[in-house]
Amino acid sequence: MRLIDADALPRYTGYALSADEVAEAVENAPTIDAVPVVRCKDCKYWDSVSWYCPDVARRSYPDGYCHWGERKDDDKR
Repeated sequence: MRLIDADALPRYTGYALSADEVAEAVENAPTIDAVPVVRCKDCKYWDSVSWYCPDVARRSYPDGYCHWGERKDDDKR
């Protein structure tokens, strides 16, 4: 996956009219520096019964996230 800077995309598209020109503009768009988010429900610290996260010592929600999140091992999913 390649994340692009959508705000910068208009500079690269100009007045693109064809699908090929748009595809080329997206291909040439600058990328952004991003880190995938680990949702609480996918974190190794999250307790799905009590919805409590011992790592941050508070209740958390399945779609929540924090910067301490660590993805569960694939075999534990």
